[in-house]
Amino acid sequence: WSFTERRAMDSIIGPAAPEQRMWRSCSFVIPYQASLDLAPTPSGHAWFGTSDADRFILTRHGRDTLRLVETPSRPRFPVNATRVDEFFDPSGFLWKQCGAEMKRSDVPTTLPAWSSLTVDAGGHLWVSRRAAWGRSYDVYDQDGLWLGEVPSPFTADENVYWSGDDILSVSSPGEQGYTLRRYRIVRNAPN
Repeated sequence: WSFTERRAMDSIIGPAAPEQRMWRSCSFVIPYQASLDLAPTPSGHAWFGTSDADRFILTRHGRDTLRLVETPSRPRFPVNATRVDEFFDPSGFLWKQCGAEMKRSDVPTTLPAWSSLTVDAGGHLWVSRRAAWGRSYDVYDQDGLWLGEVPSPFTADENVYWSGDDILSVSSPGEQGYTLRRYRIVRNAPN
């Protein structure tokens, strides 16, 4: 339910999410696995995607495909090898708990293609993803046509909440406490 747009979505059962693999001895989910996300639209439909590919499905109820969108040419980025080394450091907490069950071959070598899906008040799909300069959004129109890439204004320490064309962010507490920022999508602006 969205209070600002006065819209509701009935139950939608999405496609099955990728199976989460774990190092069972310590119940630790293997890092950088793909995940499923969905974003409701103003029309009551939803966009679904699995973060291992730039492929999105628009559906009415999760069992049909109204539209399939693919953008295979979007860049992918390698997993940070230093971070993976930390998982396998014999002096680290994870190695001490999981030990011999951990295998480097279990950890994907590329990061997920994207991290989250959102739809604005105009029905545009915004796909949050890594970019060469940090983070960006791929924007698709209501028909799934890729419109381009928009740099993300958010920093890594901001929690972002979308509501139509308004976006609120709350940054981690600093010396002065939390910082709340309000962003707004402006269409047909000169920049």
